[in-house]
Amino acid sequence: MRKMNVVMMTVAGLLLMVAAVLKTHEVMKTPVPSWDAKAQAHIDDAAKKGEVMPVWKANALGFFESYEFFLIQIPVEFALGAWMVCGLFRKAAWLAGTLCYFMFIFITLAKLLLGYKSCGCFGLIEVEPWKTLAFIDIPFFLLLAIFRPKGHKLLPPPWPNVGHAIVCAVPILAVLVLAAPMVVTFRPEFKEPEQMVDEGATERLWQNRYKKGLSKKQQEIDSLNKIVEELRKTPRTTDKKAFVGVLEVIAADTPNVYEIQIGGKQTLLINADNLEDIYLSIKDAEKQTIAITETGQVQMHWVEPKPAPGPKSDPNEIAPEPIEKWEWLEFVVEDEVREQISEGLAIVVMHRHDCSICVEMAPKYSEYYAEMLEQGNDAFKIAFLAVPPYHEKEDTVPDDTPCILGKLTDKEKWGLMSPYVVALLEGELMKTWKEGTAPDPDKILDEVFGQ
Repeated sequence: MRKMNVVMMTVAGLLLMVAAVLKTHEVMKTPVPSWDAKAQAHIDDAAKKGEVMPVWKANALGFFESYEFFLIQIPVEFALGAWMVCGLFRKAAWLAGTLCYFMFIFITLAKLLLGYKSCGCFGLIEVEPWKTLAFIDIPFFLLLAIFRPKGHKLLPPPWPNVGHAIVCAVPILAVLVLAAPMVVTFRPEFKEPEQMVDEGATERLWQNRYKKGLSKKQQEIDSLNKIVEELRKTPRTTDKKAFVGVLEVIAADTPNVYEIQIGGKQTLLINADNLEDIYLSIKDAEKQTIAITETGQVQMHWVEPKPAPGPKSDPNEIAPEPIEKWEWLEFVVEDEVREQISEGLAIVVMHRHDCSICVEMAPKYSEYYAEMLEQGNDAFKIAFLAVPPYHEKEDTVPDDTPCILGKLTDKEKWGLMSPYVVALLEGELMKTWKEGTAPDPDKILDEVFGQ
């Protein structure tokens, strides 16, 4: 019985020490969120579901997932493991270790019920909660409870050998006192998200919307010019009839909206139902006229709609300086992805493989973007950027997603809580959302344009 107790306490203690070392590695390699950030994330999640979470509850839940808790857990876990291995005051060490594994059972069970992908016991090494519960927590608790240190008192006397006590106690106390300060001191600097407030962003976004509208109009003009080329090949006496025939593909039976003048003399009204891209891209335009000149070229004239009213600005206020390119663009691994999100309006979602919110929102974004593309709506692009450390079996984003997929370089330390969503316009940072949150996809444009 005594030998089995020594074996079990040694194995269980070594496991605690290994777990503490792996957690230290995680803290040094990844940006574990702070206590207040995790608490706020819980409050935001509850608000998103229409619930109100008390501050005390958010603080309690946030603490056990925070960087501050790691600073307490790592030295205590390592010291307890070392204590169990060295056997100093064996019965007290056995009791503390047994209670520790008993507590682990409930923690792991809670994570299993909440749907966590990993128990979090071994840092970046993912182990499913049910495996930890079935093969580590419950078996070790039962074996420790069965093989007790018989013949040992909980507290002295008798006192242990002085040399043995010093050799064991000094390193354990050193870990308890120095581990947390050393982690804080040697933890590398992580790149933190840039929280920006740009009063000129909305105006530039509206300008981009009008620019896209003009671009679409130009495409329609080019298309009509090709039709005119066909028209010019027909006899002059049948201009109108020929023109109607050429426009059969794009014009409906009931005329409205668009007026086409042939040679400045004849007038033809065509239906806009099949030209709604023009109409929608220049929404609320006061006047739109498509004219075919004597030389057979199509000209389009329109009055630019007035932008939506925004907050009144002080005439004496100094205009904000233009925003520079988003500095994180250079850290996008793929050149093609960098180019794609640097053009037009792009919503960039930075995600991690172990992020529950990312797993929930990524399919919604993918489905929404697919519907946009099916409708011919290219108002903006959606891109997913994986944040290191990467995962071999990346399953956050659906395999059939039409969204742009890329990665942030693993040569930097990224200090962000995922998901982290930003809006870029021509590569410039226009808007950021709070870390750990993601807007509903059907409300993105409204939030971007401040509506």
